[in-house]
Amino acid sequence: MNVNNDLSVMGTTKIPCARSVKYILKLASIVVFIPLLVITLSTLTQSDDLIALGASSRNARLSGMTPNDESDSKIVRPCSQPERLLSIQNYCAAHPELKENFTRHPMSKLDKFHVFLVDERHKLLFCAVPKAAVTLWRTMFLRGTGKIDKTKEKIKPYHAPYLNRMGLKFLYNYTEAKQQEIIRNYFKIMNTRHPVERALSSYMDKFVYSELEFPILESIEYLNKNYRSPADQIRLTHGRNTIPSGVRFDEFVSMVLDEKAPYNIHWDSMINICHPCIIHYDYVMKTETMQEDAPYILSLLSSKLKEPLELSKIHSHRDAVFEDPEKPHEYTKPLPELLNITDQRRHLFVKNFQRDMDMFGYKFQERDCEISCTFETNGRGRCC
Repeated sequence: MNVNNDLSVMGTTKIPCARSVKYILKLASIVVFIPLLVITLSTLTQSDDLIALGASSRNARLSGMTPNDESDSKIVRPCSQPERLLSIQNYCAAHPELKENFTRHPMSKLDKFHVFLVDERHKLLFCAVPKAAVTLWRTMFLRGTGKIDKTKEKIKPYHAPYLNRMGLKFLYNYTEAKQQEIIRNYFKIMNTRHPVERALSSYMDKFVYSELEFPILESIEYLNKNYRSPADQIRLTHGRNTIPSGVRFDEFVSMVLDEKAPYNIHWDSMINICHPCIIHYDYVMKTETMQEDAPYILSLLSSKLKEPLELSKIHSHRDAVFEDPEKPHEYTKPLPELLNITDQRRHLFVKNFQRDMDMFGYKFQERDCEISCTFETNGRGRCC
């Protein structure tokens, strides 16, 4: 799976000479227009060719998909797919250990967390990052099978036997040879979210709002044993239905930073989950730009349906898309919850997600505890 970064060479444009005085004005306008045209074509040609990242024969379908080409440096626009893929490619090239470390493990370990959803009907492979609109997208994939009766059937996006019955499988269900074939030939998609907000959302969902699942019960047991005195133990008076659980946010931060604490995929690195330096993705979605990113994937899932799928909100304890309506193109959001921990703990907590932020174009401003989705592009301003 070598990265394909072949760039086509743009041809030259020759301007015919003026043969008489009556062409002087036309020639002057051409002289002004041609350099601008060449610059524009050069930028678009390079962007379209970079879509080849992933070496998939289906990448050509993405040509021309560049949303909101705004050049004002004060405006943050949704990044084009070539820009996002190039950012990932560059980061992987600068950190070869992200690929080398993985080669020590067999292919069967790739989907050990059961997050790679395989849609044979549409030839799609989707790495569903938890707490990044994954319930919504699993539901959309289920509806794309054409087997869902909206009026009668309760959709079960996390029930593996139900998914299999609907024609969706996970990558681990296949032989190693078939896994490699799927990774090589299917259209590969992943979704991202600002990692700090994703971790905070995991805390709110798993420890504050929801019924306690086994991995969370394991974390609470670890917390009682290692962080609380015998007189201050968390007591689950209603068992799994003890809501909220009583785990404080500062205790959650300690567990995230504790290498001996029970593992939980919901606050693990997106790099560790989706392996973007191993799998060359064709399309990267962000919850922050859901409205711009979703239509193309929905069109793929709708290709064999009578009616096209529409993006719909499934459920959320917190607003997944953090574009501030008062600042419609800034893609920033304060996280006041982080003010409740010490500066040192906050710094370590954010640093824990630095690789994800660098690869996918996210930032955190410690002074105001503000997250943002933005990175600089070559001559095209900032984008998310």
